Amino acid sequence: MRGSLRVAAVLAACASALAVAAGASAGYSGHYQGFYDSSVTGQIATFTMDIAPSRTPVYGGLLLSDGIREPFHVAIGRNGGFVALGTGPSGFLALGRATPLAGGASSLSTAAYLLRTPFGLDHGSLRFVQSFPGGDASQIAPAATGSCSLPDGSAVSIDFRMTGTSGPDFAAAVTVGDSSFPLVGSIGNPDLRTGSAPLVATGVSSAGSLDFDGSWVSGGQPHMQGTATLSLGDGSVRVADCALVPAVQTTAGQ
Repeated sequence: MRGSLRVAAVLAACASALAVAAGASAGYSGHYQGFYDSSVTGQIATFTMDIAPSRTPVYGGLLLSDGIREPFHVAIGRNGGFVALGTGPSGFLALGRATPLAGGASSLSTAAYLLRTPFGLDHGSLRFVQSFPGGDASQIAPAATGSCSLPDGSAVSIDFRMTGTSGPDFAAAVTVGDSSFPLVGSIGNPDLRTGSAPLVATGVSSAGSLDFDGSWVSGGQPHMQGTATLSLGDGSVRVADCALVPAVQTTAGQ
């Protein structure tokens, strides 16, 4: 009971500091998926997270990853800044910020985390996107290829290979230039007039991170388009406009 009261007190203080006015957007509730990158072990793995609706700046949630079950409370400010405190024995703590994607229908969040494990303290980074409540990821081509145009006029190749879908969510493998990333993302419902559906994704590897904010356009000329932000381990950040079309499927021997 004391631990629960302490968490509630800390979150109340954080909520007061984060929130510009009373109340918080219900847009933060829902399903999330992303990656954690441990600075201690070097492990990079996926996780999912669900946040329940709330009428206050404090939300309840549950994080799942490879048998890990971490309930938490999170205080979210109107500017997207947040602090999460676990209610379990690991002492999970995360500090970060959510940035709107897809015109505010989704978000990309980055955070630093700290928790206790049976082997000692672990710390690192989290990177995750908010899933769309609707959409069908099976409409996306299983393979697509194209190019990304950089501000200096140069271009790099991009290849996309779907590895799994679940409702609006998907997993994929992406190569941009010489850098490869596992990717998780989500697609929303298409516009009935244009066939364009919002699509967001993020990926983390030893090379750095890749974020994508764009759309999948179905119809007679299906394609993927959007802005990719590539952050490399050397600290450089490259932002590019990308366009991909379904890869031509060939039959072995032809």
